[in-house]
Amino acid sequence: MANLRSTLAGYTRNQERLRRKSLKLALILKLFSENEATNLSAVLQGVSDLLTDREKERSACAERIKMMSQGPLKLYAVRISTAQMQLIFILHFKNSPKPETQMICKGMRAEVKLRETARDKEQKQQQNLDRVMIKEAGNRTKITQSQMELAGASHEVQRATAGLVDSVQRFESKKRADIQSCLGEMIWSEIQYHSRALEILTNAHQLLYETDLEADLEVTSLSPFFE
Repeated sequence: MANLRSTLAGYTRNQERLRRKSLKLALILKLFSENEATNLSAVLQGVSDLLTDREKERSACAERIKMMSQGPLKLYAVRISTAQMQLIFILHFKNSPKPETQMICKGMRAEVKLRETARDKEQKQQQNLDRVMIKEAGNRTKITQSQMELAGASHEVQRATAGLVDSVQRFESKKRADIQSCLGEMIWSEIQYHSRALEILTNAHQLLYETDLEADLEVTSLSPFFE
């Protein structure tokens, strides 16, 4: 999820670079138009304006992707160790994750640590009971007390495990909803941009080919240069 967010960020940065290059082209066309005859000048100025309009649409698209697609993915930017992630996958997916460090939200990491703490306490209580059974086998009171403490620790592990499994399920559900929403917003933003860009470029194409550029070459327009 973090990789998805960073890739989307790179995508919008590339769009910004492309926007700047397109605006540079629009500026060159505008400067070019200032020294040309009437019709050609009007065409160059018009195409320049239309390219500028297209880049406004591109900028709006990039901003929408940043807000609607990248923003929600910030929740997944907290790191969790491979061992913790392996525990989650064992509990939820019944298999091992990839060995590299995974990314997960802060709440999930807290749930994992809570379960690990409960498990460590259970192991200590088990070790304590084993020592009592060996060293004080005749002390039924202490044995019973140690057994009760172990049972309580085991109950805590079971409760923490159930809470972790529930959190994993909610996390996976939210992750799928966020992926659907983020990619859906990105695709819809692109659809809106490209539909508007197609309309603008169509107008630019029509302007370029429907204007009579040859009219600038009439003898009357060139006569001042030969007087």
